[in-house]
Amino acid sequence: NKYPALQAPRRVEAKVLPVLREGTEPDAGFESGTAARLREVCQAWFEQSHEPFHVVVARRGVVVLDEVFGSWSWGEMTRETPTEMASLTKLVTGVLFAQFVDQGLIGIDDPVGRYLPDFATTGDNVLTLRHCFTHATALDGHEEWGGMHNPWLENVVANANECLQPGQVHNYNGMGYDLAGKVMEIVSGKSIFRLMRENLFDPLGMTHTTLEEDLGFSCFS
Repeated sequence: NKYPALQAPRRVEAKVLPVLREGTEPDAGFESGTAARLREVCQAWFEQSHEPFHVVVARRGVVVLDEVFGSWSWGEMTRETPTEMASLTKLVTGVLFAQFVDQGLIGIDDPVGRYLPDFATTGDNVLTLRHCFTHATALDGHEEWGGMHNPWLENVVANANECLQPGQVHNYNGMGYDLAGKVMEIVSGKSIFRLMRENLFDPLGMTHTTLEEDLGFSCFS
């Protein structure tokens, strides 16, 4: 009971938002034939990459293209097939973290050591949550040392903390996101996988979205 509880998102009924609808290309402000030309580009993309994908093109609330291109050797891809979001998972992690910031539970410039006692809170090696989300921890890689499935991940990272230069190096990585995930787990008392489900996926009705293993790359949706 050291930290206040993270509150679940609330449904807001006051504002009516536009809903995407089917329509014609002129309705969307496109020239007639635009969808056909886009379809040719997408098909050529699949033939070169051999990676199936789903494309949605909408403008002014009107959907002009909503199709799947290609298939895997082991089966068909549909509009409902969960596919890996890759590093867009970082964006999802940021949205979850923003709930902690909005509710005053974690400050974006707080030292990680405020929540994980193996880390410094003063001096040149202070690592902050902002460092974690701006690739400025000086860490490297994705899912190193077992990632979020390693219950002692923060201890492993702390062993190298005095060798790092947080804020002095920009290095694209997922480990800062995982370290921030450990902070979120400490503050909430819940695993990051449960937090994603309870505070993001379920409230948004994202029944086909999962976090598989890591906060830097492993969302499927």
